[in-house]
Parts: sequence; C-alpha cells; structure tokens
Amino acid sequence: MSKKIHYAWLYACLLPTFAFVGLFLVYPAFEAFRISFLDWSTSNYLHPSYVGLDNYKTLLGDRAFLNSFLILLAFLAWHIVVLQGGVHRGRLPH
Repeated sequence: MSKKIHYAWLYACLLPTFAFVGLFLVYPAFEAFRISFLDWSTSNYLHPSYVGLDNYKTLLGDRAFLNSFLILLAFLAWHIVVLQGGVHRGRLPH
C-alpha cells in the first residue's frame, strides 16, 4: 500500500472522530461562551441583547457563587495534593 493511500485511509478513519468532537464538544463550548455575553431571559428569548461583561460582573458579586467557588478550589486542592500524591508514590489513599 502506498504512503498516500495509507494516509488517506488514516484520515478517513479519523474523520468521524473529529466530526463528533467538533459537533458535540467544541461547538457547544464556543456557543456557551458567546451566549454568556448576552441577556437571554424568557422575556426576550427571541431577541437577546448584548450586555458584555455584565453577566460576569453579576456572577463575581454573588456571595453564593464565591462560596461555591472556594469550596471547589478546596476540593480540587485536596484531590490534587492528597489523593493524587498518594497514587504517584505507589500508595492508594484509604
């Protein structure tokens, strides 16, 4: 089999995977980022308005969000330092 046919076959086999990742992972991530700059509520569902960084300003001013974010950071630190640290030394945490 020639090298050109080999690469064509390789790309043909990888194309469904790249299409799946693009359609179900990459596109929704970009769309969620785009929507985060809009005021999209039930009152203006068909015509959302651009609000820029106001949604993020509101989010960072919310005490419930900040509290949950601090809990997330503590949880992340626990898993990275304590649990993963034990696995890398050959010991599993109990």
